[in-house]
Formats: sequence, C-alpha cells, structure tokens
Amino acid sequence: RLRCKCNFHALKFVPKIQMAGSLLVKRIRQYSARWSSLDEHLLEEFLPNDYSERDSLERPSRYLALHLRFEVDMVAYSLCEFGGGEHEKTELQSYREIHFPALVMRTKNA
Repeated sequence: RLRCKCNFHALKFVPKIQMAGSLLVKRIRQYSARWSSLDEHLLEEFLPNDYSERDSLERPSRYLALHLRFEVDMVAYSLCEFGGGEHEKTELQSYREIHFPALVMRTKNA
C-alpha cells in the first residue's frame, strides 16, 4: 500500500496532459462542484482562473473517478493490489516475471 501511495504522489503529468485535465475538470465541475487539494496537486498552474478555496467550502462536494489507462502492464508494474484475490496476484506475478524481471529481482531483494 505504501508503494502504491508513493507512486501516486510521485506521479507528474506533462504540461499538455495537465492542460487537458484542467479543461476536463473545469467542464465537469462548472455546475457548483468544489475544488480540493488533489486538484491543486494534479493540475498545479493549470487550475482554472475562477478557482477559489473560500468558495469550495460553501459548495456541495461531488466525486468523479476517470481511469484513462488501466492495462495489465501498468497494473503489474505498479505493484498495487486491486482486489482480484489470489488468482489475480498469481497472474500479475507471472506477468512481472516475464515482462519486468528487474522489478521482480528488486522486490525480492528489498
């Protein structure tokens, strides 16, 4: 879990993706949704001009999760568990051994 959380917080998008994300978030939230510290972390300088922390406390909260990419290589490399049970763990470990041998060695030596 710690590795998964660290990978998330270390995640940095290139400016072009941040700009596209900012546009999506702005359009999704244009009807009285609030901004959060997560928005500040992911969008940084691409936050919309009308962003206001004061207003965010007065508005109701809505939540949207958008997974743009959820593929086996990304899941295997992240070392996160996604609730698929033992079968999923075994399958991901086999995939790692074939496609990411250095990662497997590093996790065994840790």
